[in-house]
Amino acid sequence: MTDKNYFQKLTDQLNQWNDEIGKLKIKVGKAGAESKIALLNQIDELSAITKSAQDKLKQLQETGEQAWDSVKAGFENNWEEFKDAFSKASEKNK
Repeated sequence: MTDKNYFQKLTDQLNQWNDEIGKLKIKVGKAGAESKIALLNQIDELSAITKSAQDKLKQLQETGEQAWDSVKAGFENNWEEFKDAFSKASEKNK
């Protein structure tokens, strides 16, 4: 996979996560008071995960080609953690 394709794949994943957050924001308007608090907490948690992932992606993009392989390996571990955390957090209110 080329660097460009790799970044596109990760960007697509971030966009998907942001879409999921958007769906939760719509649910907030329809939820009761107790559910609304839980949804808002979940949105905050998911937004923080997404922000961290975006920051890591930007950091990876700014890495020079010489350091690409070593940085990419560490990044992939972080990305898997983001995916797991996002998945767990998004399952809370299903």
